[in-house]
Amino acid sequence: DAGDYAGWHNSIAIDAAGRPHIAYCTDNYPRAHCDDLRYATWGGTAWITETVDSADWSGGWASLDLDKQGLPHIAYCHYFWAPDTSYCDQLKYSYFDGQAWQTEIVDALGRPGFYASLALDSQGSAHIGYWDMTTGALRYAVKCTPATGATVTGPGSLLVGTPGWYTAAPLPSTATLPLTFTWDNGAVGPT
Repeated sequence: DAGDYAGWHNSIAIDAAGRPHIAYCTDNYPRAHCDDLRYATWGGTAWITETVDSADWSGGWASLDLDKQGLPHIAYCHYFWAPDTSYCDQLKYSYFDGQAWQTEIVDALGRPGFYASLALDSQGSAHIGYWDMTTGALRYAVKCTPATGATVTGPGSLLVGTPGWYTAAPLPSTATLPLTFTWDNGAVGPT
């Protein structure tokens, strides 16, 4: 990438085929912060580069991880910039879903996002450690997948006083666990 000051705050991951993936930022004006979050990967014969987030000043302290499909996920800082001062004012998270980049604001309280460190768990959920300049605190965020329902299996009816065993599986199956259920037994009758 021959862009202006390309390569600041870089993070690298290697996929199952041994190809490198790099997240980094560019800076059009050397103000000690980033302008655009960029992503590069080796396509086998040439480097493929693209802009992930160009909103204001994005891409500082980039941290990259790859999911089981080899798709990139990046945590990073969005900068506030004014003459003689700059700091992270948002922790952001971008990931490629196989079709397009998706971007989310994870934290915008205080001055979060410094020194972001991202890891994906076995379910593909993002875990991010980062520092908040306002409080001087280390923070931790995890991306949860909400349950939209559940499939419950067990006896359709039981005699009053007869115990039964029921199991529940979340929908989607990747929903963040544990789940809590409140059972509504309906009207009490002979069954």
